[in-house]
Amino acid sequence: MKTVTFITACWKRPEILAVYEQAMHRFIQQSKYKCFTAYVISPNEDNDWLKIAETVSRDYSYQYYFSNSPLSHKWNFLLEKAMDEIDSDYYVIMGSDDIHSLDAWKHYELIIDNEYDYGGHNSLIFHDVISGEAVKYKSEVKIAGCGTILSKRLVKECFPLWPDNTDKGLDVPRDRKIHSFGYKLFVFNDAYCLIDLKSDTNINGFERFKRKQHITLMNNYRKPNQTLIENLIPELEFKMINELKRTKRKNLNRD
Repeated sequence: MKTVTFITACWKRPEILAVYEQAMHRFIQQSKYKCFTAYVISPNEDNDWLKIAETVSRDYSYQYYFSNSPLSHKWNFLLEKAMDEIDSDYYVIMGSDDIHSLDAWKHYELIIDNEYDYGGHNSLIFHDVISGEAVKYKSEVKIAGCGTILSKRLVKECFPLWPDNTDKGLDVPRDRKIHSFGYKLFVFNDAYCLIDLKSDTNINGFERFKRKQHITLMNNYRKPNQTLIENLIPELEFKMINELKRTKRKNLNRD
């Protein structure tokens, strides 16, 4: 049986991570492969690290500890640990605020079952859990950082994937390095099977993507946009996001 490890770097936002972890647990239960998760946590800089460690604790989960900055070192450390201790056939890079839709496995299965080395998404949905707005993102020139799937062969040959001493803009140099080794990218075109949850703590906030020209702005988080989100994820995750939105708004009003 093929094995897959989802690697995630955690930083604050335990309430967002709780949605991510529930979504990942559901996603793994749907899989025909043996799956693991690997998380890197930064206890020295993150006051929420104990809550985060408890949130991601599962029998298929591995936890590691490393400084949050430079972020590129944190990701390379996590991937190296996962390679050494889990040694999966494939690795999927996920942000701690990204969740899969119900039908996302069919895209990863295409890569794994055909033994391709490198796949990624050129589209996803950004959802602001505070305002309730959502935007559809599609890029004609690059793939999203989240949901990139890499074979063991590629990872071993290209490691380290991320450049030294870098905290932002990690995706482009990573992909450029992979391409320099001759690996060809398989793009999951127009899949829209990833939802990136934006809150009040992000490297790149919701407004940045809302301003881009290739973004389609949806209505507030009511019908029909609510129907779209409901169709992408299970009821439990939908309820968790709605509860998170209510909590965030209540805290903003209190401030």
